[in-house]
Amino acid sequence: MLNFRRNVLAHSCKRLGATSGSERLLFAGICGYILSQAYMIPLIGIGPSWAVWPSAADIMVLLLAPLVVLQPIFDRTAQQVWVALVGWTLACCTSFITITALNVSGTGAIGFGKGIGFGEFGIYRLLQILVVFRAVTLCRMSPWRLKVLRYVTLATFFMICAGVWATYFNLISPMNLSSHLPHTQVVAGAWYSYMYPVDRGLGTIGYNHGYVALQLILSAMVALSLGVRSSGLALRLFVLISCTGSVLLTGSRAGLFAAVLFSILELLSTQRRSIPTLCAITGVVILSLLLFDFSVPPDMKAAVDRMQTVSTSFESDGLSGRRTIWEDRIAFLWAEPVRWVVGSGFGSAVDGGNNAHMLPLQVVTEMGLTGMLALCWLGFRVSRPLLVRQSTGSVIMHGSIALLTTCLTQETFYPVPAFGHFLSFFFVIVALTISCSHPLKADQVGLHRARHVSRRNPPPILV
Repeated sequence: MLNFRRNVLAHSCKRLGATSGSERLLFAGICGYILSQAYMIPLIGIGPSWAVWPSAADIMVLLLAPLVVLQPIFDRTAQQVWVALVGWTLACCTSFITITALNVSGTGAIGFGKGIGFGEFGIYRLLQILVVFRAVTLCRMSPWRLKVLRYVTLATFFMICAGVWATYFNLISPMNLSSHLPHTQVVAGAWYSYMYPVDRGLGTIGYNHGYVALQLILSAMVALSLGVRSSGLALRLFVLISCTGSVLLTGSRAGLFAAVLFSILELLSTQRRSIPTLCAITGVVILSLLLFDFSVPPDMKAAVDRMQTVSTSFESDGLSGRRTIWEDRIAFLWAEPVRWVVGSGFGSAVDGGNNAHMLPLQVVTEMGLTGMLALCWLGFRVSRPLLVRQSTGSVIMHGSIALLTTCLTQETFYPVPAFGHFLSFFFVIVALTISCSHPLKADQVGLHRARHVSRRNPPPILV
């Protein structure tokens, strides 16, 4: 019996030693994926559609995929989030196959509308989320790796900010950044609006200013959660002010509200003694704006003028016509009441006119109230570890609350082409929060893995 245990231990140690190199590659891939969030312009214009032109982030996901196949997740919290993610993905696939692809409400023939392409894109993004989430949860976070991640996340944040400021003030044009892509509108699709932009401050992220704002807030969240928050008030304020100022330049009104809310929640949670001072400063600023006539610098006038349109948001032409879009989506649901239950099929909203530009309405339109319940279950599974882990999870929870406010005017937490890798980046941050909040000691992880390996691959008994 003693010889058998020794053989098991020796066999397991060999297996663990063989995976140490792959784990280093895994960590390098995670760092590469985070850095790639600062440059989301496609590297080459090839593929079945402009929506899937490969970016650096897509390539990093492809490199990570072979490293996470058939690898077990040891953390129980990560397992729970993983199961919820898989369940949501299966729900979307089921809706796409049974409703979108097969037109069950009509003749039963295979459909070929835009919804097919959008549904396939959504499933492709969901699979990418599964890969990156599993990759982060499988990588052990040592103090040295956490230190490297702090520098990586800070570099990513400031690179995104620099891109926004450079494109807003015409230091570099989006046309030059995308000169390697096809410039015909039929081929370029939505990327054509990035090459010849109406909005300024799109940076190196994409054609949708809402997505640029989301990337800024996400990168600020992960930078603060991985050590900047404990590095002193000056650096923390610099990150928050840089984030809010850069979001202002993107022209995203929902993004600016989320950035301001995130900054307030962060300051109130970490500087509770300074609450009276913050309130006094805020009051002075508001009174000054009301009593004195400040002239806006000409270069900033475009961004400020767009934010002033919030006062007309609930008029029929306010918020870029979203009120009309919402009314059309609700009328579309009532046209066939069964859509309230099962929706019109994952990815099919564009076949009925347009996306809903509101997350709850978008989910109900495509997947019904059953899909909304599944998404709420996923949100519950994600929020639990963020609430429990006070050290890093509180920052992510504050950012998540702020991002949830943007769901009133856009499909923030839904796989749509306009938001690229937002969901994947968000779940990378969630996985980092889970992994960094209670890292296991090396010997504990090794023992746990050794037991798992010995159960699945027992060595031959030597006599």
